[in-house]
Amino acid sequence: MRTSRGVCFLVLLGCAVTTTSASVPENLWEARGTEVYHLESGESAQFSLPFEELPVRTWILEVDGDYRTCSVNVLRLSDRSLVYQKNDESRHRVHVPWGRGEEIKVTLTADLHSAGVFTVKFYAPPPESAGRAFGHLVNRALEALESGEGARAEALLGRSIRMKEDMGVAALLLASLYRQRGEMERAAGQLDLALREDLPEDLTDVRNELVHQLESVRHRLPAELAEVDRLMDGGDARQAVRVCEKFLKREMESSWSRSEAYRRAGRAHQALGELFRAQEMYDLALGEATSSPQRALALYRFGLLQRDAGNPVQGLQALRSARELGLPPDLDAEAAAQLVVLGTGE
Repeated sequence: MRTSRGVCFLVLLGCAVTTTSASVPENLWEARGTEVYHLESGESAQFSLPFEELPVRTWILEVDGDYRTCSVNVLRLSDRSLVYQKNDESRHRVHVPWGRGEEIKVTLTADLHSAGVFTVKFYAPPPESAGRAFGHLVNRALEALESGEGARAEALLGRSIRMKEDMGVAALLLASLYRQRGEMERAAGQLDLALREDLPEDLTDVRNELVHQLESVRHRLPAELAEVDRLMDGGDARQAVRVCEKFLKREMESSWSRSEAYRRAGRAHQALGELFRAQEMYDLALGEATSSPQRALALYRFGLLQRDAGNPVQGLQALRSARELGLPPDLDAEAAAQLVVLGTGE
């Protein structure tokens, strides 16, 4: 049987378990192998399939008896767990999530009055949609998450990290799980671990969304900048500028904190009509930014500045870049609305 790798996995993000699959939908997955069994009434056939023969994250086993019915049993050999069992069906379609080291045994049994031909096919995404397969522990955790067994998933993911197996993916999933529970400190700790690992490219959106959600926890906002936010809410932009300038004189501050201060200073100057000075602050905020979400926020403010300065082309470019880097949902919606206005000249 000829095989290829594919992508189909579950991630817990925000308040729900989200199914993320390859760019190719399942109904366009390709048959990676076909086997035909001629069975007498009540006769059984068995075969085993190791991961090496079909190295994908998830694949589909399809058994078609046309009008003939049969029973199908799929057993995971690594832990002797049952993947699938159904009787008296003419067509079986089984999702098989697995990864490195996995192997299944399939038992196909013709019903008592259903002698004839049964066709078995193995479906997976095309090779260009390939993604890195996970190990046994992460795959079992994904199944637990899908079925709502958060405690079991947590235990499996923790074990995966301790065994240094798929550490980045396991930590990212734990961060999502803790984020859902509202345990922000634990979520931030797991996210920091995940960011130190080599994550699959197709988890980039998940990673970026969690960075957005947990940035304020991972990087505690200094009290002075929280005061700037309160001053801006109260309309005192001039005092906000003074607080930012005093804060930025402290050389020991991190690049993340300095970027936050420069962006706030730019917003305060913009509110005062000091557009040139605001642009200078936004440029400095971009230079100090330590993540895509932080750069996105600086570009968002820069785009609004260009709008106020009567430079629609620059505004469009900045807002588009901000959305590509990833904005929080409310600002992304506002950026989209501003793109419409700037694009039509209204």
